[in-house]
Amino acid sequence: MKLVDRKTIQVGEINIQYGHRVYRDPDGTERTSQTFYAESAYQGQRYAVPLNTAKETLAIYRIHELGERILAGEQRKPAKLMFADLARRYLEWQHLHGRAKTTLTKYEYVLSTFVAWAIRSDLQRYFFAACFADLNQASPELADFPATLLPQHHNVSYALSGSHFADRFRVQLASRPSTTITSHISKDGHYYIHPASPQCRSLTVREAARLQTFPDNYFFEGQRTAQYIQVGNAVPPLLAVQIAELVHLLLS
Repeated sequence: MKLVDRKTIQVGEINIQYGHRVYRDPDGTERTSQTFYAESAYQGQRYAVPLNTAKETLAIYRIHELGERILAGEQRKPAKLMFADLARRYLEWQHLHGRAKTTLTKYEYVLSTFVAWAIRSDLQRYFFAACFADLNQASPELADFPATLLPQHHNVSYALSGSHFADRFRVQLASRPSTTITSHISKDGHYYIHPASPQCRSLTVREAARLQTFPDNYFFEGQRTAQYIQVGNAVPPLLAVQIAELVHLLLS
């Protein structure tokens, strides 16, 4: 973790450094956090902890608390919510909402297949978001996520306060028009989560192209990332047709 105005505090036998974290905005602009962060290493373990305050006196107090927890062996990373747990909870939700037994059996089979292999944290968030959207007909905001599924990102605290990026995980609801497909889909699929929760993924290039009204036989060149960029940067063909018809009408 890159810190500026770095200072060191000794807590027992542990050196804890603290300062302001340097991060980059999505547009590449380098910024410095207003709040303090602390980092340390002890007995082979590295710790990087947000202190959640811009006041240095309070930051120092929390650093001493952190050092005491590390020395006592009480500083632990939050346990991850297991994917099997999510699957079980979702099946319970389905049952409570009166889903047919055959549907539950299908979901249970597909979900048990996913449980058999390791899944990245983003996919767990995709699964939760799709489950939430299925039950509420709306995408969750970060405040709706369990604490164990919140991203380890510098601006999560701002998002939780309602400042910005509260909807960074967005499900494309099957019952509603899709949101605009942009080239950002080439970087991550957080805004383009598939509505079927057992699929636990973002949209494919072909699905994104369909939303952009490209015919299925339209060919995109290059690697998958390049194809996503082509889809996201394109003017939707059906929109282009309507514009062309209006221009033709004006000119004739």
